[in-house]
Amino acid sequence: MADRGYAVTLFDLVPLHVEAARERAVTAYVADARRVPRPDASADAVLLLGPLYHLPDPADRAQVLAEAHRVVLTGGVVIVAGMSRWARTLVKAAEGVLADPGWHRHTLAVMRYGRDADGDAWDRCTYRHDPDELRAEVQAAGFGDVQVVGVQGPAGAWARRDPALHEHAIELAREAEVAMAACPIHLLAYGVKK
Repeated sequence: MADRGYAVTLFDLVPLHVEAARERAVTAYVADARRVPRPDASADAVLLLGPLYHLPDPADRAQVLAEAHRVVLTGGVVIVAGMSRWARTLVKAAEGVLADPGWHRHTLAVMRYGRDADGDAWDRCTYRHDPDELRAEVQAAGFGDVQVVGVQGPAGAWARRDPALHEHAIELAREAEVAMAACPIHLLAYGVKK
């Protein structure tokens, strides 16, 4: 975005990410999305590309969205990334491992609760949304005109393994982004501060 002339300020918990952004001449700071060191109504848009799916506690996700609402101008846009709780089932079915008792238990936990609290370290620090749930969280923060779409499409995970499938995956993603929003691994929500 900075390369296209936008004034970009990045806040990230990971110092390596901040350093990489600074190397590209982007203003960047180490900060927590739950407490953004930025004045009220000081941004035209806020992109939340990761914090929600690393916060299993609903109160933490609500705080991140409240901060985005506080920071963005009236009429400004928020774009929020999430991970789908349903996509992994399709990926694991394609891999033929759903019969494995461990994966079955894990998959059921993710489908029911958005996470597997008894899983590995990744599972304990991630959260996966249902599209309606992500829409509701963004709306509850005060954003209107909220839309949620799936990105990557239902074949996204397989296309990464075989570049020959990219064009097919893109075509499927365009057809499925609304009708099958829950199927891709990632979701994007869009909202406007009223």
